[in-house]
Amino acid sequence: MTRIAAAIGASLCALVALAPAAAGAGSTSGTGASVILASQTPWVKPGNEFVLRLQVVGVRDPTAVELVVAVHQRVKSRSQFALTEKGQLLGSTVRTTSARLADLFPTDAAGAVTVRLDPTKVGATDSGVYPVEVTLRDRLDGSTLDHLVTYLLRVPEVAPGPRLSLALVVRVHARPALRPTGARQLPATARLATLAAALDSPAYRGIPLVVAPTPETLDALAGAGDERSRSTLDALRDALHGRQLAAGTYVPVDLPSLVGSGLTDEVAAQLSRGSDTVARLLHVRPDARTWVGDDDLDAVATAHLRDIQVDRVIVPDADLVPVARAVTPEQPFVLEGRLGRRQLAAAADSALAAHFHADGDQVLAANQLLADLAVLWLDAPGQTRGVVAVTPRNWSPSPAFLDALLDGISASPVVVPTTFDGLFAAVPTATGRSGAPLVRRVFDTVPSSSRDRTRSSRSTRSQTTSAIVPVGRVRDLRQQIDALASTLPATSAAFDELDERMLVAESVDARADQSAYLAAVQRAVDRQMSAVALPRGGTVTLTAREGEIPLTLLNRTSEPVTVVVQVKSDKLDFPQAARRRVQLLPRSTTLRFAVRARTSGAFPLQVTLRAPQGNLVLASTRFTVRSTAASGVGVFLSVGAALFLLAWWGTHLHRGRRDRRLVPQPAA
Repeated sequence: MTRIAAAIGASLCALVALAPAAAGAGSTSGTGASVILASQTPWVKPGNEFVLRLQVVGVRDPTAVELVVAVHQRVKSRSQFALTEKGQLLGSTVRTTSARLADLFPTDAAGAVTVRLDPTKVGATDSGVYPVEVTLRDRLDGSTLDHLVTYLLRVPEVAPGPRLSLALVVRVHARPALRPTGARQLPATARLATLAAALDSPAYRGIPLVVAPTPETLDALAGAGDERSRSTLDALRDALHGRQLAAGTYVPVDLPSLVGSGLTDEVAAQLSRGSDTVARLLHVRPDARTWVGDDDLDAVATAHLRDIQVDRVIVPDADLVPVARAVTPEQPFVLEGRLGRRQLAAAADSALAAHFHADGDQVLAANQLLADLAVLWLDAPGQTRGVVAVTPRNWSPSPAFLDALLDGISASPVVVPTTFDGLFAAVPTATGRSGAPLVRRVFDTVPSSSRDRTRSSRSTRSQTTSAIVPVGRVRDLRQQIDALASTLPATSAAFDELDERMLVAESVDARADQSAYLAAVQRAVDRQMSAVALPRGGTVTLTAREGEIPLTLLNRTSEPVTVVVQVKSDKLDFPQAARRRVQLLPRSTTLRFAVRARTSGAFPLQVTLRAPQGNLVLASTRFTVRSTAASGVGVFLSVGAALFLLAWWGTHLHRGRRDRRLVPQPAA
C-alpha cells in the first residue's frame, strides 16, 4: 500500500499527543492510542472533494504506528448501514491507503491531520453512502489500536425529487429540581446552557425544528437565580422564532399507567400546569394538538389523547405493529386506538434517536446521523417522505455534536428541516394497497395470535409499571389537595406548592424516590391542615334556656382561609344555623352560635371544621354543655307537683284535726 499523500494527492498534517511514559509502558505504540474525527465534509457534491480532519492521541512512538484509510462500496440498505456503524458488513474495499504517523508532521492550527479524497478516484462516482474506515494500526504486529467508521455522502448538486423532511424534536429536560425534602437543585445547568446557546446561535436560528421543553425544568431555571440559568432561559425564549413549541405534561409521566389506572384527572392537571408554565416563561402557548409519545404508548392512552382533542401523535416506532414495506415507511399514517378512535400520527425513528448519545466521538456521531438520513432519502429519492427524530431526555449534547449536526442539516441538498405542522402539511398520508389511508396500531390492539415475543415483553413491562403506581394513595392525596384549594384565596401560593409537589411525585424520573415524594406531599398537606385550629374541648355552662356558645378559631397562615364550621348535639337546637361558612383572617376569629337547650343536664357538643369542597375534615373537637336552666315543661310539672303536695298536705291536716275532735277526752 502507498502512502496517503502519494496515492491520493492528499495534504496531510498530524497531531500526535505524546502520552506519559506510564501510558505506553510495554508498548512501542501506546496502549491508549485513539483516533477522533474532528470534522468532515458533510455532503459531497459533483466536483467537490471529501475532507477529513482527524486527531490522533495517546501514541508513544509515532514511528511504530500507521494510519490506514479504507473506502468501501456504498451501502445497499438501512439494515446494512446499521451494521457498518459497528464495523460489520462494510462490503468490499474500493481503495485503501496508509501512512506512517511519524511522516505526517506538522499539524494544522487546531492540531489535526487533514485528509483530502477525490471521490472520482476512490470509486464514489454515484450518489450513495460510502463507508470510510479509519484505522490506527501497530506497524510491528499489525494489531488495531483504534478505528472509526464515518461516511462519504455522495449527493447530486440538486435533488432529483423531493427532499426528505426532517422534524427534529429537541427536548429541553433535566431531572426534577424539586426534591422530596422541598429543596431545589438543578444539576444540568451546563448541559441546558449548551443546548440553548446552539438553538439561539445566529448561524442556526433559521433552521425549523420542534422544541419540547419539560415545564418543571423551565420553572427550575426561572427560580434558580443565577446568571447562567437566567441567560439559558432567555436564549430558549429567543430561539423559538420560526419554530414549533410542543406541549407536554409538567414532568414526564407514564401516560398508559395513569390512564389505565383511572387517574385521568392527574393527566389533566399535568397538561394544564405544563402548558401554563411554558406560556408564562417562554411567552408562547405550546401546540396542544400534537403529542410526543414515549416508550410503551398503548391504545388506551392514545384513545384518551383523542378524547382530550389531541389529533396528532408522534409514536415511538417500537410501539407500532410493523408493516410490510420495501423501504422504511417514513410517512404519516392513521393511528387506531381503542373503540375505533383514530388520529393522524407519525413514527419517531428509534435508529435516528440512537445517534444522540453523550459518550464517544461526538463529531462522528453527528455525521453518522447525517449518513443515516442520506440512506433514508436514497431509499426512495422520488417520493415525498418525512421522518421524525426525537432526542432522548437524558442526552447531554456537546457543542461539537450540535455544530456538526446543525451545519450538516442546513447545508443538505437532500434533507429539509421542518416542524410538525410542516411535516404533516408537506408529506402525504401513507396509503395501503386499496389506496385508502394506511391504518396502523400499537401492539396491544392486535389480536393475541398476532403478538410476538417483543409485544409479550412490552406487555409484561407495562403491567409491572402499572402495578407500582400507588393509585389509591395518589387519588386520596389529590382529593385532599383539591379540597384544601377551596379554603385558600385564588392567588395563594400554598396550593401551587402542593400541586407542584404532587405532580413531581408522578414523574418517571422520580420513580425510585416515589414513596419519599408522596410522603412529603402528605406532610405538606398535614401542615396546611393544621394551620387552622379549634379550641380544645371543655365545658360550657348555660344558665338560661337560650344562649350563645362562643368558638375561637385560630388561623396560623398569613392569608385568609375559608372554612365551614358545623356544630352538632342531640340535646341542643340551633335557631339560626348549625353550619356556617366563614372566612378566617390571620390569627384568631371568634364565632358565636345561638343555641336553645331542650333539657337541663350535661351533654356533648361536636364541633367540626371542614373545607368548603370535598368534605375534608380540617379539625374537630368536643365540648360538654351543662344546662342548669329548667325548661317550661319542667317548671309546669314542678309547680303542679307543689300544688298537689300542698293540697294533699292541707287535706291531710284538716282530716287530722277532725279526727282528734271525735276522739273522747280522757277523765280528769
